[in-house]
Parts: sequence; C-alpha cells; structure tokens
Amino acid sequence: MSFDVSSEAYTRFMGRYSEPLAVLFADLAQVRRGQRALDVGCGPGALTAELVSRLGSEAVCAVEPSEPFVAAVRRRCPGVDVRRAVAEHLPFGDGVFDVALAQLGGAFHE
Repeated sequence: MSFDVSSEAYTRFMGRYSEPLAVLFADLAQVRRGQRALDVGCGPGALTAELVSRLGSEAVCAVEPSEPFVAAVRRRCPGVDVRRAVAEHLPFGDGVFDVALAQLGGAFHE
C-alpha cells in the first residue's frame, strides 16, 4: 500500500492522532535507551521521531513504501536509516533490532 498524498496533507489529517499515540505506544512497548528500534510503515515519521527522542538517531531505522513519506522522514529525522520498503520484505537481517513497531500502518503489501 502506498499513499499518493504529500506528507504535509497526511500530517494535517492524521497528526492529531499519530503524534500523541507515538508517545503512548513507545511507553507501552517499553522502549528505552540502549535498544535498537525499527519503525515499520513509518509514514511521515511521528513514531520515528519519538523513537529518536528516546534512543538517538543512530539506534533507529524506519521503512515506508511511499516515497514522499520516506523523504519527509529523512528531513524530519536526520541520521535515521530510512528505506523505501514494505513490511513483508524488510531490508534488514534477523536479530538487528530489539523492538519493531508499526503504528497506524494500513494493509502491507506490494
């Protein structure tokens, strides 16, 4: 699934949910310093930004199938390894992350 909208348009509509939810979601997942995290279907980066605030950019990676969102996350979270990919075909090996999260991800498929 890919969104054919600008990251700004998505954020105006979904930001009111995704920004506060990211904090609660990271709390629930017990994300803590020293871990490596993957944000799957990161959209424009609400959860990615929260993970960076807790772990640092060097400990966070993100994947997203929509190119406009990939570009938006790269701007929003410099230093994060952001790749265009779908959840079913993650471009990382096994055991790389301590936590993998997907917030508000829709159906994942190519």
